[in-house]
Amino acid sequence: MLPSKILSGGRISTEWIRRLLEQRTYAPVIAADRGLEACEALKLPVDYLLGDFDSVSQEVYQAHRARILAGEEHTVLTVYPSEKDATDTELAIRLALQLAPASITIVGATGTRLDHCFANLSLLMLPLEAGVPACILDEYNRVRLIRGTVRLQRRELYGPYISLIPFDNEVKGVTLSGFHYPLQDAVLPVGSSLGISNQPEAEQAEITLGSGRAWLIESRDEPWPDCGTDRK
Repeated sequence: MLPSKILSGGRISTEWIRRLLEQRTYAPVIAADRGLEACEALKLPVDYLLGDFDSVSQEVYQAHRARILAGEEHTVLTVYPSEKDATDTELAIRLALQLAPASITIVGATGTRLDHCFANLSLLMLPLEAGVPACILDEYNRVRLIRGTVRLQRRELYGPYISLIPFDNEVKGVTLSGFHYPLQDAVLPVGSSLGISNQPEAEQAEITLGSGRAWLIESRDEPWPDCGTDRK
């Protein structure tokens, strides 16, 4: 299976997405609610369209809905009630996992709404527990939820700054090798900034978590010049 891409309802630079799509092919493409607007601007075919559609432009949504119902677009449309127990992004991730993709890339998951941003970061637990590589990607950051051991190739990093933020209450046995600030069998508790803004010095750096899970964030201060990739 190819990598799956989810376009959520947060802020999305269509030029950044356009250049990203020039570098990698995704299938299927899942649009969640307002993510449809980015697909419309990009002329990007949508395989699955879902949500309660309370934030998307109704003109855009109704036009697509009419074409789907007429058989002019081969898109699977699922409409949910606005009062539900899961966000549209969570529904999209669960759908993607059912399709058994090689990996999942989520865009439009960060932006002005911190409540949605935090919720989306926590939703990375779903693909992690399913054993599917996944990341949240924007112009400045690539975020993954990790456990165990992860090896990073410096030439493939999304940005020069590497941060580890505990997902569980306490992450034990944290060892960082090949970094400017190495660690050996350390503890990262919630409420600590110990893991922020490290930098790899070796061509291959390694992160080991003895127990627990942590967000691994690759960041940069300026937008990625060539819009980056989401290589795993």
